[in-house]
Amino acid sequence: MKIPAVFAVSFAVASLVHASPANAAPPSGAHPRFLLGNAKAQLVAKKTEPEIAGLVSKCAGKAGSTIASGYQGWDWVTQMSTCTIAWYATGDAAHATQAVKYWRALLDDNTSVGDKGGGATGYGGKPIVSQDDGYSMRTYGAYGALGLDWLYDAPGVDETLRQHARDLLVTWHNWYASSGYLNDVPESNYFTGYFLATWAAAIAVGTDAPSGNTLWDSASSLTDRVKTSMQSGFLLGGDWIEGSQYGELAASSLLVASAAAAENGYGAFADKYAHDVVLFHLHALQPGDKFFDNGDHEDHPVDAASGSVWAAMLSAPAAPVSGWAQQYVTRIGDSSPTPWVRAVAKAKSTTWAPADWTTANGPLSYLSSGTGTVVARSGWGEDAVWVSFQSAGRSDAGHQHNDAGHFEIFRGKDALAITTADYGTWSSANNNTFLVDDGGRNSNYPPCQGASGDPSKVRISRFADVNVAVWARGEFGDSYVSNHGKSSVQTALRDWVYLRPNLVVVSDRVVVDQPSVSVTFALHTSKQPTITGSELTADVGGSHMSSQTLLPATSTRRTVNEPTGGGDAPWSNNDTYAPAFRAEEKVSGATTANFVHVLSALATGATAPASSIDVQSGARVIHIAGDPSHVVVVADAASAADLTLPLSYSVPNDPHQDHGVFGLPGKNFAVSVTADGTNCKITLTAGTDPKVTSTDATAAFHLDGCAVGTPPGLPGNPEGDGGAPGNGADGGVGADGSTTTTTTNGANATDAADDSGCTCSVGPVSVPSPRGFALIAVGLAFVARRAVRRERRSGSR
Repeated sequence: MKIPAVFAVSFAVASLVHASPANAAPPSGAHPRFLLGNAKAQLVAKKTEPEIAGLVSKCAGKAGSTIASGYQGWDWVTQMSTCTIAWYATGDAAHATQAVKYWRALLDDNTSVGDKGGGATGYGGKPIVSQDDGYSMRTYGAYGALGLDWLYDAPGVDETLRQHARDLLVTWHNWYASSGYLNDVPESNYFTGYFLATWAAAIAVGTDAPSGNTLWDSASSLTDRVKTSMQSGFLLGGDWIEGSQYGELAASSLLVASAAAAENGYGAFADKYAHDVVLFHLHALQPGDKFFDNGDHEDHPVDAASGSVWAAMLSAPAAPVSGWAQQYVTRIGDSSPTPWVRAVAKAKSTTWAPADWTTANGPLSYLSSGTGTVVARSGWGEDAVWVSFQSAGRSDAGHQHNDAGHFEIFRGKDALAITTADYGTWSSANNNTFLVDDGGRNSNYPPCQGASGDPSKVRISRFADVNVAVWARGEFGDSYVSNHGKSSVQTALRDWVYLRPNLVVVSDRVVVDQPSVSVTFALHTSKQPTITGSELTADVGGSHMSSQTLLPATSTRRTVNEPTGGGDAPWSNNDTYAPAFRAEEKVSGATTANFVHVLSALATGATAPASSIDVQSGARVIHIAGDPSHVVVVADAASAADLTLPLSYSVPNDPHQDHGVFGLPGKNFAVSVTADGTNCKITLTAGTDPKVTSTDATAAFHLDGCAVGTPPGLPGNPEGDGGAPGNGADGGVGADGSTTTTTTNGANATDAADDSGCTCSVGPVSVPSPRGFALIAVGLAFVARRAVRRERRSGSR
């Protein structure tokens, strides 16, 4: 695929800014060092801007009162940071006094100012940051450190208090380094709290005390792990594997730390990541300003948020991304759990003019390869069709769902093909993927995916956008490996093709080890579907969805009302956020299961175009009627092997016809067409042809009768994190701005977790591997947290 010049330039600039010094040392300059030092004058100059003035007003509104901590210190964090900004913007010492009060509380207290339930031992003999396995590191830990830096010379702060804070920061850091939850998993929201706290402590202490060297070295070591994940792991591309409820604060923490490191001699390490975070937000924004739904969320549909985009602006991304970021936050509003980041970003910004990305003639699709997520659309209007597809290996991070192979379809605000998973429901039975039932012979919780497979083998292995169509191939057979290392699934492949503006073709190939294993194609809707022959339909709002089954030739669908009940969180429950419906098509009695479906997103009352399939030359040739008609050609083999050249196939001689051929060997193709009675015979070969839109493994062309016409197209080309996800430190971008499309999702980021869950009884289980025991512990810990999840501030836990 090819990135448009404007996107390639912005990418290249962002990649070259802030090379890390080879011998960075802890800072020794005056306080404040963590972002505010270079922003003091701008905070004063821009104090009437709403992002800053609002904090001044909020701080003043709590003067004379004393607030409780809120959930694990979040209210103290907000008030301390709010009043700090107010003090710097206005010089009013009363604001500083209030900030110091809550900083002291974060150091020594738990839920009430002065209760002495915090500090190093006040929390039941343990550090306050040990709450919830270390959740509080992102509040007490990070903001205890930021208070030391920001309030270093504030009224009422002396060296005794400063040294007390330094000692606590070391104690807290050492506890988390040895005992904190997921302290080595960069894509976990827990890790990012620890990461921000470590950088804040390293910068705040600096050369003021010997412990600064140790903290700095620790921050640098953690950063190496983060950079690896940003370049070739789960962080590549700007999506968050746990979902945006966790991702907004988590990504913001990484970006804030990077910006602060750059100001203190270390060098920014997340400029490219900031670029990706902004672009992913633009593309993951659904019509109606809702957001891509993956991972755990407490509210559905998912509201779009702006916290991490504000944090990305601290890295001063190159134009036009800076303008798009400004436009995004203006459109979405202020939804960050850390409003001080908005204020500092606003203060440090130049006079960025918001730029409307929707009129920039830019790409209409995006690949976030770290999470194996593809999002695409027909356009930027409120009535556009928006689609997604995903295939990611299992991370050790909590809150990721077992949903490899899942896809969604929206028409405007109408959600047609959906996930039904409620918070804490990781079961793949809530998603549009394969359910494979081996009766428990290998699977822990049949028929759902496991979590012990090799994450490098669960991936988006191909991705291309040829304007008229977007193609992605998901390979996720290893998603069904359970915690004892066995699986009844040998191959699971899904070729997903989005035909703009409103058609989706899903072609599946599954190979199992025994004919007794059943494979079910699952499709979820929010409204009761109707099944007539091979077609399923559902009406949602002003939209009509049709799903036509082409393979198997004789299939029987049934619908299941969800939730089905039963099962334990998080692996085996089928909780839904609202009543929903699961349509199932089951195949058994053979070791290979083949499915092909054509889905249409139409206006209510419309009729889906007729479609048919013919297997020719090892290819599935799918014909969809219309003017123009569409022909989709994908591989039929029960493997990931490419089609072979020359490739010949015949289709009806329609007046106008758009062809997309996916899975070819090579990058450049030529086409010849001859009339064959009432058909046209097409032959594709390697070569160059101005009438063929060629990219990696993909060819698109247009026929007028049996004559090759002008290539089909829409404005814009595909955008992504740099393509070849997992293929190098530069994200796989070639010198010419082109990208390759072989991906590894998180292969270098972390080992996989080790279990699965669904609404079924447990079959025979072998002794879990050590990784299996680790994931069981994750699940048990999650169950305990789930009981109090409603107390959580959105996006903060």
